Amino acid sequence: MNASVTTTLLGFKVVFLYSNQRITMKAKIILLLVSMSFLYSCMTTVNQKDDFLPTHETLKKGIIYKYYYSTYSKETSNTKTDVQYNYLKMVNDSVFSDTQYNPAFRIEKEAFYQKRGPILEEIKRAFYIYNSDTIPVSHQGTADFLTFGKDTIQYTSKIISNDFSRTREQSSHVVKDTTINSKPAKIIHRLIKYIVFDKEIPQDTIITKVRAIYIKDFGLWKLNAENKKSKNELILVEQILPEKFEQLASHVIHRVGHINFEQTLDKDKELELCFSHNKINDYYNGGQDRGGYIGGKGNLKKYINSVLDSDKLKDESGYLGFRFVINCKGKAGEFLLNEAGFDYQKKNFNKETTQHLYEIISSIPRWSPCIIRGEERDSYAYVTFILKNGKIQDILP
Repeated sequence: MNASVTTTLLGFKVVFLYSNQRITMKAKIILLLVSMSFLYSCMTTVNQKDDFLPTHETLKKGIIYKYYYSTYSKETSNTKTDVQYNYLKMVNDSVFSDTQYNPAFRIEKEAFYQKRGPILEEIKRAFYIYNSDTIPVSHQGTADFLTFGKDTIQYTSKIISNDFSRTREQSSHVVKDTTINSKPAKIIHRLIKYIVFDKEIPQDTIITKVRAIYIKDFGLWKLNAENKKSKNELILVEQILPEKFEQLASHVIHRVGHINFEQTLDKDKELELCFSHNKINDYYNGGQDRGGYIGGKGNLKKYINSVLDSDKLKDESGYLGFRFVINCKGKAGEFLLNEAGFDYQKKNFNKETTQHLYEIISSIPRWSPCIIRGEERDSYAYVTFILKNGKIQDILP
């Protein structure tokens, strides 16, 4: 059995895996501080004149970024994908807040940033929540920022929590200009070296290589990172307006992946639930025993490719997603369709395309049910196809 410690910071999640070890509170704090050095810089993105944050008008209204974040452990065969949300909004003309929510829509971080020319400076960090523990953290060092020019930016910072601290040395530079979904974009490389201290004694040193892509007037779109423990991939899948987000985040039956059975593609068919509708578990429950395709994403891709008729994809591009329920017996049903273009705005795909992919997903005879405390449960699930010019680029999560 493998145990895991998970922390989510600035919209990104890192999972640390250990074999048969009990994770103490002291170790948790160390791991939190280690992960912060990688994640702390992932959202710090701005040279205002280059407009690689969301626009001022967007930030005034508020915008929520929904990311899929996948972690591939180098120490085990475990792979984990989670959802996290970043809620960005203006506080005044020069300061905006960044409130990060976990998949259950609970706040895990709040911080405030100020734009000063080419610098995006963190001016206040309100709190971090790690599991049920609130860990106060103070930051000392230079402002956290990137360059979108030719120069390489280097700086050192320090984060302190009680008797624990960590130092971080980071360099950032533009690799090249590119185009993403017909918009100007830049590929940024960062090299991060961080050392975790227990009082004054070094405990660990980790070097992380980061490749991040930022889109003009948009912000962080995709990120890949690698260190000695894991490979991580983050990709933006949806932008959500505050009104919709507030509705989703209300912790009643209409939560997270809630599906109205009256609006599903297969509403004429009845999926037998093992428990009541309001007791369907969310997709992130179950830990390593969450609901999904038997054998994981790799096997799902093989199955889809074996039955796919590419002619029915009709040169379509965008995100075509299905949310559904896997009951405790591994049967799937109650499929709901989500469609969006690469601008994350709603669109209508060709009906032959949506019908073909729906038939493929709904024809899978058995899925792995979610297991919680040794009991098989009903759970929500989702599969998103990324299509480009009539070809499947990727399947999420």
